[in-house]
Amino acid sequence: MAATTCKLVCLLLIFVFVPQGNGECNAKNVTIVQYFIYNMIKYVPGIQARVTNTCPCEVSDIKFSCGGFKSSTTLDSSMIKQTGDVCLINNGNALLPTQQIYIDYNWWSPFNFTVISAKIGRCS
Repeated sequence: MAATTCKLVCLLLIFVFVPQGNGECNAKNVTIVQYFIYNMIKYVPGIQARVTNTCPCEVSDIKFSCGGFKSSTTLDSSMIKQTGDVCLINNGNALLPTQQIYIDYNWWSPFNFTVISAKIGRCS
């Protein structure tokens, strides 16, 4: 009986103290929600895209598919940099767990961004 109890306690300790890794995270843990904001420029509506890291790990080198993306205003290139059909988010810098960044642009309708890749880093 004591041996069985010891085995159960040891097994429990292994599960508690062994790091879980980042196997549960992937690029889909980067979410984007967009909404209109009151920032019309020359009658073109303002749109804010909120990018959130929902992974318990740092996520960096986030890339969105953005072929055809347009804005009638100049974009903050530290937040979104378009090269062809791919947009690099946050200059490739890491987003910490639950961290959000905001990308403001002006266009007639929200663009359908799709996350295509992200690197999973250190976990908390």
